[in-house]
Amino acid sequence: MGRVFKKAWKVGALALAIVLIPTAALAVVGTFSSSTTTPAVTGTNTSAAAGSPGVLGTNTGGGLNTRYGVQGTANGTAGVGVSGTGTKYGVFSNGPLGVANGKFLTCVALTGCVGTGALVNGSVTAAKLGAGSVGSGALQAGSVGSSALQAGSVGSAALQAGSVGNGALASGSVTNDKVAPGAISTVGFIGGTVSAVALGGVPKFVGPTTVVTVGTGQKLVVSETAHLDSGGGATIYSDICLDSGGGPFNNGNFLDHVAIPAGVETLVTATEAYAPAAGTYTVGLCDAGGGFGTVGAGDWAQGFALVITGP
Repeated sequence: MGRVFKKAWKVGALALAIVLIPTAALAVVGTFSSSTTTPAVTGTNTSAAAGSPGVLGTNTGGGLNTRYGVQGTANGTAGVGVSGTGTKYGVFSNGPLGVANGKFLTCVALTGCVGTGALVNGSVTAAKLGAGSVGSGALQAGSVGSSALQAGSVGSAALQAGSVGNGALASGSVTNDKVAPGAISTVGFIGGTVSAVALGGVPKFVGPTTVVTVGTGQKLVVSETAHLDSGGGATIYSDICLDSGGGPFNNGNFLDHVAIPAGVETLVTATEAYAPAAGTYTVGLCDAGGGFGTVGAGDWAQGFALVITGP
C-alpha cells in the first residue's frame, strides 16, 4: 500500500510540474532547411476572421537598434528576399515604406511603380523630392498639367536650357503675375517717323531708336516694325542693331531680306535677342549692311526693348 502511494505521488507531482511549465519554455528554437522547392517551414491559417496571420513575426526588443519582425534573404542575381501574393495586397506595409541607402525601387509593370490613382492630391510636395530625383525622361508628355504646379514650385534653376519648348506652353499660360519681380528691369519704347537714309554697305539705323543700359549678365530683347519706302528699289537686309558709340552693329544674322520697290511702302519687322557686355546702347531697326541705295521717308515705326535679368 505504501509503495502504491509513493508511485501515485510521484506521478501527480510530475503532472503538476508539466502544467506549471511556462509556455515560453516550450517555444521551438531551431533551424529548418530544404534543398527542393518544398518550403522548409509552412504556416497555414484557415480562419476567415480579419487580421488572421499565416505566419507572424514579432520583435519586442527595445532601444534604438534596427530590428526586424520578419527578415528574408535570397542569394543570386534573381534572388527575392520576401515574396507575397494576395488579391488585395501582395505585401502590406503598416508604416513608412523604407528603401535602404544605395538601393532602388524597381517595378516590373509597364505602368510603373506608382499609378495615377495611387497618390492622394498634395501627397508629393517639392520638399519630398531631392534635387534631380525626377529627370525629364521619367515624365511622359502631358503627364504634369499646369493645375498640378503651385505658384513658384518650379524655379528657373530647375529647368535646363531648351527643356521647355514653345509648344509646351498653352496660349496665356504665362501671365505677368508669373514673372518674378525685377526679371524685366528696363523697358524702352520705340516709336516715331522713318527718315530717309542713304545705304552704303555698313549697318545703319533706318527708323527711330531708344537707349537702354545693360548690366553684367543681363540680356537684351529688341523688336521693331516699320513701314519703309525705297528710293531706288534697294534690298533691305533688316535686323536689330546695337550702337555703344562705335556705330551700329548686329550679330551677323540678316533676319529679313525684303526688296522694297521705289515709292511702295513695305511692312518690315525684325526681332533679336542679345547678351551684350555691360554698357549703354542705342537700339533699333537697321539695314544690316547688305543693301545699297536709299530708304525714303516712310510711315511710322513702333517697337520695344527689354533688359532682362536672370538665366
